[in-house]
Amino acid sequence: NHISNFITYQLVNKTLDSKKGHQSKFFYMDSDLKYAKIWVKNDSEHFYNVTVTEDTPGGQELYYFSVPKGDYNYIIRDFEPDSIYYVNVSSNNSYPLKGQLSVRGASSISELVK
Repeated sequence: NHISNFITYQLVNKTLDSKKGHQSKFFYMDSDLKYAKIWVKNDSEHFYNVTVTEDTPGGQELYYFSVPKGDYNYIIRDFEPDSIYYVNVSSNNSYPLKGQLSVRGASSISELVK
Protein backbone atom coordinates (compact mmCIF):
# COMPACT_ATOMS: atom_id res chain seq x y z
CA ASN A 1 0.00 0.00 0.00
CA HIS A 2 1.25 3.44 -0.93
CA ILE A 3 0.86 5.90 1.92
CA SER A 4 0.66 9.48 0.73
CA ASN A 5 2.45 12.22 2.60
CA PHE A 6 0.01 14.87 1.49
CA ILE A 7 -1.06 17.29 4.19
CA THR A 8 -4.47 18.85 4.67
CA TYR A 9 -5.49 21.22 7.47
CA GLN A 10 -8.72 22.83 8.61
CA LEU A 11 -7.59 26.47 8.69
CA VAL A 12 -10.96 28.11 9.39
CA ASN A 13 -14.30 26.80 10.61
CA LYS A 14 -16.43 29.83 11.44
CA THR A 15 -20.12 30.58 11.85
CA LEU A 16 -21.26 33.55 9.78
CA ASP A 17 -23.53 35.51 12.11
CA SER A 18 -22.67 39.21 11.76
CA LYS A 19 -25.65 41.48 12.25
CA LYS A 20 -23.89 44.16 10.17
CA GLY A 21 -23.88 42.04 7.02
CA HIS A 22 -20.14 41.61 6.61
CA GLN A 23 -17.55 39.42 8.27
CA SER A 24 -13.82 38.82 7.68
CA LYS A 25 -11.69 35.94 8.85
CA PHE A 26 -7.96 35.47 8.27
CA PHE A 27 -6.08 32.29 7.49
CA TYR A 28 -2.36 31.61 7.40
CA MET A 29 -0.75 29.42 4.75
CA ASP A 30 2.10 27.44 6.33
CA SER A 31 5.24 26.79 4.32
CA ASP A 32 4.10 23.23 3.53
CA LEU A 33 0.74 24.34 2.09
CA LYS A 34 0.12 25.38 -1.51
CA TYR A 35 -3.65 25.23 -2.04
CA ALA A 36 -6.76 26.27 -0.17
CA LYS A 37 -10.45 25.44 -0.54
CA ILE A 38 -12.66 28.31 0.58
CA TRP A 39 -16.25 27.16 1.14
CA VAL A 40 -19.18 29.38 2.12
CA LYS A 41 -22.70 28.23 3.03
CA ASN A 42 -25.43 30.84 2.84
CA ASP A 43 -28.44 30.08 5.05
CA SER A 44 -29.93 33.53 4.58
CA GLU A 45 -32.49 34.94 2.13
CA HIS A 46 -29.87 37.22 0.55
CA PHE A 47 -27.04 36.94 -1.97
CA TYR A 48 -23.43 36.85 -0.62
CA ASN A 49 -20.29 38.32 -2.18
CA VAL A 50 -17.02 36.71 -1.10
CA THR A 51 -13.57 38.17 -1.68
CA VAL A 52 -10.15 36.85 -0.75
CA THR A 53 -7.55 39.50 0.02
CA GLU A 54 -3.89 39.63 0.98
CA ASP A 55 -2.61 40.77 4.40
CA THR A 56 -5.72 42.73 5.53
CA PRO A 57 -9.49 42.67 4.89
CA GLY A 58 -9.01 45.72 2.64
CA GLY A 59 -5.90 44.35 0.95
CA GLN A 60 -5.33 43.46 -2.68
CA GLU A 61 -8.27 41.38 -3.95
CA LEU A 62 -7.09 38.04 -5.30
CA TYR A 63 -10.32 36.11 -5.79
CA TYR A 64 -14.05 36.71 -5.85
CA PHE A 65 -17.07 34.44 -5.88
CA SER A 66 -20.74 34.71 -5.02
CA VAL A 67 -23.11 32.48 -3.07
CA PRO A 68 -26.84 32.44 -3.90
CA LYS A 69 -29.32 32.54 -1.04
CA GLY A 70 -29.94 29.16 0.58
CA ASP A 71 -26.99 27.59 -1.24
CA TYR A 72 -23.23 27.11 -0.98
CA ASN A 73 -20.23 27.73 -3.21
CA TYR A 74 -16.48 27.29 -3.04
CA ILE A 75 -13.22 27.93 -4.85
CA ILE A 76 -9.96 25.99 -4.83
CA ARG A 77 -6.91 28.14 -5.58
CA ASP A 78 -3.17 28.22 -5.07
CA PHE A 79 -1.68 30.60 -2.50
CA GLU A 80 1.80 31.76 -1.57
CA PRO A 81 3.09 29.95 1.53
CA ASP A 82 4.05 31.82 4.71
CA SER A 83 1.37 34.42 3.98
CA ILE A 84 -1.81 35.76 5.59
CA TYR A 85 -5.05 36.02 3.64
CA TYR A 86 -8.54 37.19 4.53
CA VAL A 87 -11.90 35.83 3.44
CA ASN A 88 -14.47 38.65 3.43
CA VAL A 89 -18.16 37.76 3.23
CA SER A 90 -20.81 40.43 2.70
CA SER A 91 -24.52 40.25 2.03
CA ASN A 92 -26.67 42.21 -0.37
CA ASN A 93 -27.76 45.50 1.25
CA SER A 94 -25.94 44.62 4.53
CA TYR A 95 -28.55 42.10 5.66
CA PRO A 96 -27.38 40.01 8.66
CA LEU A 97 -25.22 37.01 7.78
CA LYS A 98 -26.32 33.47 8.48
CA GLY A 99 -24.16 30.55 7.41
CA GLN A 100 -20.77 28.93 7.62
CA LEU A 101 -17.23 29.61 6.39
CA SER A 102 -14.65 26.86 6.00
CA VAL A 103 -11.08 27.06 4.72
CA ARG A 104 -8.97 23.95 4.20
CA GLY A 105 -5.33 24.10 3.22
CA ALA A 106 -3.37 21.34 1.50
CA SER A 107 -0.02 20.53 -0.03
CA SER A 108 -1.71 18.91 -3.03
CA ILE A 109 -4.80 20.06 -4.94
CA SER A 110 -6.03 16.45 -5.11
CA GLU A 111 -6.55 16.52 -1.33
CA LEU A 112 -9.12 19.31 -1.71
CA VAL A 113 -11.25 18.00 -4.57
CA LYS A 114 -12.37 14.92 -2.59
